[in-house]
Amino acid sequence: MINQRIKFLKKYLGNYKGATINITISSILVTIIGINWPLIFKLIVDEVFINNSVEILKYLIGLYFFMFLFEKFIQFLWRLSDVILSTELLDSIRQDIFKKIFLLKSEEKDNISSGQIVDILNNDTKKVYELIVSEGILTITSFLRFLISITYICLFNIKVGLVVIFLIPLTYFLSNYFKNRFKVYVSKLKREEAIYNSWFFDILSGLRELKYLSSTYYVRKNFFLKLKRMCFFDIKQEIESSHNDNSQEMLNFISDIIIYAIIAYAIIFDSMTIGEFVAINIYYGWSKYFFRNVISFFVKKERMFLSIDRIINLLNLQEEEKSNGKFENGDIVLKNVHFAYDRNKILDDLTLTIKRGESTAIVGQSGSGKSTIASLILKFYEPTSGEVLINNKSLQSINTINLRNSISIVRQEQTIFYSESIRNNLRMVKENATDEELWKALKMSKADEFVSNLPQKLDEVIDINNNLSSGQIQRIMLARTFLRNSEIIIFDEATSNLDIETEIEILESLKKYSKDKTLLIIAYRANALKDVDNIYFIDQGKIIEKGTHSYLSENCVLYSDLIKTSTKKEHVMS
Repeated sequence: MINQRIKFLKKYLGNYKGATINITISSILVTIIGINWPLIFKLIVDEVFINNSVEILKYLIGLYFFMFLFEKFIQFLWRLSDVILSTELLDSIRQDIFKKIFLLKSEEKDNISSGQIVDILNNDTKKVYELIVSEGILTITSFLRFLISITYICLFNIKVGLVVIFLIPLTYFLSNYFKNRFKVYVSKLKREEAIYNSWFFDILSGLRELKYLSSTYYVRKNFFLKLKRMCFFDIKQEIESSHNDNSQEMLNFISDIIIYAIIAYAIIFDSMTIGEFVAINIYYGWSKYFFRNVISFFVKKERMFLSIDRIINLLNLQEEEKSNGKFENGDIVLKNVHFAYDRNKILDDLTLTIKRGESTAIVGQSGSGKSTIASLILKFYEPTSGEVLINNKSLQSINTINLRNSISIVRQEQTIFYSESIRNNLRMVKENATDEELWKALKMSKADEFVSNLPQKLDEVIDINNNLSSGQIQRIMLARTFLRNSEIIIFDEATSNLDIETEIEILESLKKYSKDKTLLIIAYRANALKDVDNIYFIDQGKIIEKGTHSYLSENCVLYSDLIKTSTKKEHVMS
C-alpha cells in the first residue's frame, strides 16, 4: 500500500509541481523571516533600552519594516499558490473519482453505498490536500522552526539550550500520559450514557405496558439508581479533568521555573543580557508549540493515509469490460441463461426471444427475475452461465457505450434532476434538441397539456417540494425516452404510477412509435399487456408459459391470478 500511496501522490502532484514548489519555498522563506523577529527584539532591548543607542533604533525600525513587507509579500504568494493547488488538485482527483463511478462494474457499485462515495468525493479528497499542505508542509516548517529556535537558544546559552532539549519532550510525553488517563474516564462515562439512554428509551417506548403491570415504583427506583450512578461518573470525570489540567499546568510550571532559574543565574553572573532573555523566552515558547505540531502530524497521518487508501481502493475497483464491436439492432435472445447474486439463484436456465418489430412482455410476481433480464440486456450484470445475443452477436462482443446509447429504459422510479428546468431534464438525452422535438416527445407521453399550462412552460424548474405530481414527472420521463429515439425500448413497470386512461393512451403512442424497434415491457397490469404480441410468464427465474394475453388468461392459472389481483388493486386505488 505504501508504493500505491507514493504512486498516487506522484501522479497528482506531478501535474502541479510549480504550485507545490512555490508553496514549499514560500513556507520556508516565511519561516526564516518569522524566526528572526526575536533577534530584532533582542537588539532593541540591549542596544536601545540598555545601552541607550538611539542611533541604531532607526536602522532596526527600517529593518523591521522591510522584513514585515517582505514577509507579507511572500505570504501573498503562498496564499495564491495555495488556492491554485487546492482548487486544481482537488478538482483533478474528484474528476477521476466521478469518471470512475460511471465505469464501475455493477457488482462493484452494489458493494459501495452512495454515502461512501459522497464521503470519499467530498471529505477524503480534502484529507489528501491537508496531508500535503496543511499538515505536510506545516510539519516541515514546524520542524525547521523548532531546530532554529533550539539552535538560537544554544547560541545564547548552551546550558539553557540543553535543558530545553531535555524538558520539552519530557513534559510533552508526561502530559500525554495524564491525558490518556483522563480519556479512560471519558470513555467510561460515554458507555454509561449509552446504557442509560438505551434504558430510558425502552422505558418511554413501553410506558403504557409498565402502567398495566403496575411497575411504576420499580422503574422509578431503578431510574434513581441509574441517575445516581451517572452522577458518580460525572463527578469522577470532573475530578479527573481537574487532576489532568492541574498536572499539565504543574508540568509546565516546573519546566518554566527550571528554565527561568538557569536564565536568572546567567543574568546575575553577566553571562546573559536582558535582550537574550527576551529572545530565549520567545524561542522557548515557540519550541514547545512547534514540537507539538511535529508530533501531532505523526498521530494524525494514519487517519489521512486512510483517506488516501479509500480513494485508491475506489479507483482500483473493476471497470466494465471494454469491447469494440458495433451495435446492430435485431432480435434479442437469452440462451440457457443462469444468474445468481450473492449465491441466490435468480434466473434458472432461461431461454427467450425478444423479436425486433414486435412487442414482448415479461410478467411475474415481485422477485421472479423480471428486472434482472433488463439489467443483463444493458450489461449491468453478466450471466453466471449462458449468453445474451443481439442480432446473433454475443453481448460481450458489443461495445458497452454503443449498446446503452441504443437502449432506453423507463422505470417506475426514474432519475429526475430537481432544481433543473423541464427543458434541461429532457435535453440530457439529446443536447441539441429543438423546441419542436421537445413538444413532440411531450405530446407522445401525454405531458404536453399540463406543461403548456405551467407558468414557464418548458423552462419551469422542477421543485423537490413537488410542484409536479408523481404521474406528471413520470410522463416527462417518458417524453425523455421518446426524444432519445432508441432502437431498443424497455418499459419496466413505467406506467404503474399513471391512471388507466393515460396509461392506455401512452401505450397506444408507444405501439406506433416502436414500429421497427425492439420493445420489451415488464408489467403486471392488464392494460399494458392486452395488445402485446408475445408474453413470457416467469416464476422463480423459470419460464412457466408464453403466449398472448388472452391465451395466458385462459391457460395459465398463475398469470390469470396475478392479473386479477392487480386489477382489484387498481379498483381499490381508484
